[in-house]
Amino acid sequence: MNKIRNVSLFFKIIFQLVLLALPALLILSWIAAPNELVLLGGIIKLNAIPANYAGMHAYSVSGIHFLPPASGEIDKAILHTLTTGEKISGCLISFIPTLINMFIVYSLIKLFNLYAKK
Repeated sequence: MNKIRNVSLFFKIIFQLVLLALPALLILSWIAAPNELVLLGGIIKLNAIPANYAGMHAYSVSGIHFLPPASGEIDKAILHTLTTGEKISGCLISFIPTLINMFIVYSLIKLFNLYAKK
């Protein structure tokens, strides 16, 4: 029974860290948008804007690399630096699915808390 408590406490702490990291990483990725945010020496790569909109689809799709078009032009959908208002709007809209993920993680925290108490 003590092993279940220890494992549950461990996962509760892990999920609490994830719950704090989700909104923080989302905000950081939108601050760096439309560029990719690279953390921990390339271990974590965050991109708030999908590759299709940033024009990166000309080079790779699902890890498969393609040559650029024969004309040498890259089809970019975002041709300007994002304004602060655009970044804030994008971040607020991105919070909708993040809140769902946060609720799931919160439910897991409550579940492991119940196992840690017994």
